[in-house]
Amino acid sequence: MRKNSWSKEKIKLLKFIVPTFSFLPIAISASCDSSSFSRHSITNKVTEDLKFDKSYSFTNLSDEYKNKEQQIRAYRHKDTEDLYVNVNEFLTKLNGIFNTSELKINKTSDGVFEWSRGSNKAVFDTKSNVIKMNTTGAFFLVRGSSTTDYSRNIKELDQKLTRLDNEEFSTLDLGKYGMSIKEIDSNIFMPFSLFNLLYGSQSYYNIYFNNDKFIGTTVTVNKDSDPKEYNKIMTNSRNNTKQTVKERINTYNFLRFLFDNFYGIKEKFLEKKGVKDFDEYFSKTVIKDTGILDPNEAKMTLKERMLSTDAFVNGRAYTDFYYKELNELHSSIESGSYFHPADYRAEPFGQALSGRVHEFIHYLNILNKIRLGILEGDKDKFVKFHKDIAIIYLDNFNVANDEDISKPDAHTKDSYVLMSKAMKMIKEHSEKNTPIKRIILDLSLNGGGAIVAMKKVAGFLSGKDQQLYTYEKINKILDYSKFRVDINNDKKYDENDNTNEYKWYILAGVNTFSAANLLTHIAKENKFATILGNKSGGGMWSILPLVIPDGTSFKFSSNNAWISWVDRKIEKPEDLPYTQDGIDPDIEIPYFAYYNYDIIETYLESKEKGDAKYHQYERRIKTDAWKRVADNIEVLLNAIQDEYKKEQFSKTFEENKLKDSDSIDEMQKKIDKIEELFRFVEFQYKLENPGLR
Repeated sequence: MRKNSWSKEKIKLLKFIVPTFSFLPIAISASCDSSSFSRHSITNKVTEDLKFDKSYSFTNLSDEYKNKEQQIRAYRHKDTEDLYVNVNEFLTKLNGIFNTSELKINKTSDGVFEWSRGSNKAVFDTKSNVIKMNTTGAFFLVRGSSTTDYSRNIKELDQKLTRLDNEEFSTLDLGKYGMSIKEIDSNIFMPFSLFNLLYGSQSYYNIYFNNDKFIGTTVTVNKDSDPKEYNKIMTNSRNNTKQTVKERINTYNFLRFLFDNFYGIKEKFLEKKGVKDFDEYFSKTVIKDTGILDPNEAKMTLKERMLSTDAFVNGRAYTDFYYKELNELHSSIESGSYFHPADYRAEPFGQALSGRVHEFIHYLNILNKIRLGILEGDKDKFVKFHKDIAIIYLDNFNVANDEDISKPDAHTKDSYVLMSKAMKMIKEHSEKNTPIKRIILDLSLNGGGAIVAMKKVAGFLSGKDQQLYTYEKINKILDYSKFRVDINNDKKYDENDNTNEYKWYILAGVNTFSAANLLTHIAKENKFATILGNKSGGGMWSILPLVIPDGTSFKFSSNNAWISWVDRKIEKPEDLPYTQDGIDPDIEIPYFAYYNYDIIETYLESKEKGDAKYHQYERRIKTDAWKRVADNIEVLLNAIQDEYKKEQFSKTFEENKLKDSDSIDEMQKKIDKIEELFRFVEFQYKLENPGLR
């Protein structure tokens, strides 16, 4: 697996880590001139289609890597004016970030070069202008973290990789998108944005070219999470200026290349829209009800808006596309472009356009408020007890770095440590109080996190070996892995790593997303836990953080899916479980009962008893709500002097008194009515008592 965590402040919402397919059992016939990458010198020549632009400095801002500042030569395509770089030069000079020690280059024919690392192969065919690969892992050269040991307390036991079709290679047709690859002296030249996508973005490291310099950082920039870093990268000599027509064409072509080839949910999206690819979709789509004031812009297709040289026009197009059209939680806009003003913040309210985001935030706010009340305002509390039930609150999956893991508050930064500490607290509680027999792992507010952290948490749910699938969609590679977690931290991976004395439950809902959705799937599929609550939030495709040529940073659902192992044969992609839309619960529980453990305990007896108790609880809540408003009305009503108004108010009040026969909906309507009545009564009271205003 690749790097599995980073500075918490860098992560805004829900990350999923992409896998590294390091060893593929695929034999590819080699021919001649095979040699290590280091033996190929960097050329000073340039192909006839390119012209030297200038040398730009490179600076690394990520704490995860150490790389001295470098000068990188950049080139412009003579026709498209797109920015190109020498891949050999970039990888060599950024050796603190990229590890090329095992990389080999093999010239298979004139203009065709095979780059290999173990069994991972990428073929650069400069004659046909295509890139072929037997796995996207062929580009995973970013070094492992120097600050965090992700392998603590977890051991990989087995790995098997299977192709779900008969094609050895997948192909990226660059010519279709106005891009090309060039070669001279066995050096490969490609558009910088393509280089960053293949070698950086997929490994969660992005390099920006802001018109003045190259700057690298972990994941992407985001003004809200790290304004200093954002300003360092996004402030440049072309802030608040127009782009050229060719720059917009290059950006548009790269955007459709991304979505045609790397968007995990592409087929379902295009099928829903009735188009064959994203160019057709962008060309045909006019977004309605955008609130755009310019009538001409409002009538433009997404393609026309994206091709606009005005950063605000194309920026609004991105916002409508991402939040109104894609409308999924793994897709977000992280920054403006280099051509916005230096202090620009990317559409702070753009996510409000997404129905899925709106639903997510709606329940997030409600459940946060209710849970905080249950925990008596102690937001740091992570274990609660109710009779023979223990509840563990786990709101993200994270891995502490090597320094933080030994600190007293390590449980706030590492999910494994939190689970270990929780289990110790449960054991101590059982020794002094009612023995705990059941544990609810509360993932109701867990929006995801690092996959390796999720895997470690899964180890607490069962004494069995854990099994997992990852699916790399571009090459149709299914990766099966078996692993075990040392939950008692005795440095052994054996039968003593179990919690068999407890029955496990998982509380899930719409906010149980991404890696939390995956754990819910694993637990349900393997019968490690009973799923309570509502359908989880989904999100089976890992996030891909990326930068397009104009500097806009995005995240979207990538071509890598994570799903539980299933006890049946997988022969084709269609056989895989589809969990993008969530996992259904075994026992459905209303959201407003999530933290009422008397009600939850009754649901564990039977759904019928649970529903009956919840309806009693709901009626009591409605009655209390009605009574609070009614008491205030009666106080003011007694003081009103206008007899006519008082009579009218009293009549409305009497009409909306609760009855035992009222349904829940009828009770809510009466609450709404008397809340409206209270506003009228209060207005009249203040009108008669102006000194109280």
